[in-house]
Amino acid sequence: MDCILLENRSIALEKQVSGLGFTRSYFLDDMVVLTATDKKSLLLESKKAKKSGKIVMFKPQTEDMLRFALDKTVVDAVFGIEGIHLKDHTHYVRGGLDQVLAKIAFDKKKVICFSFSSMLNARNLGFVIARMKLNLKLCKKYKVPMFFGIFSCVSELRSASDLFALWQLIGGKSKETLKLPIVSSR
Repeated sequence: MDCILLENRSIALEKQVSGLGFTRSYFLDDMVVLTATDKKSLLLESKKAKKSGKIVMFKPQTEDMLRFALDKTVVDAVFGIEGIHLKDHTHYVRGGLDQVLAKIAFDKKKVICFSFSSMLNARNLGFVIARMKLNLKLCKKYKVPMFFGIFSCVSELRSASDLFALWQLIGGKSKETLKLPIVSSR
């Protein structure tokens, strides 16, 4: 099982992570997290980050930026898509991912990441869980690569077994989704 922490690498932190049952850990040294708000800067930043050999992750703010990131950029993974829409529609959940975006993600081999931190820090946990369940269902249907990880700082760190239990509660079945399908070229 893999752990992604949005912290700088240290020996003590690596020992703590491996003590919690994770086999591999990724830190800010191994990846670039992009939060660009316009298409041009996202395209330039993602190409620059990819040339450095790091894993390129993107947290979209709008549905248009999500589609652009999945379709036109070299971003490896996208996380935090549950938070794109502030409100759900009257008749259905707006999870950020739809059938078209799921198909694009499959075709372009992008990884959809689910963040434990977004659940932990959610104002309304019920909405976030419902959106994650919908996105998980779409990812399974269209065979999109998925990853369920922590995506947080040290204070929000949990054990691998706790993370897997939560993943099963949401609807995930396989422990393979706790392994990052992307390996950096470094």
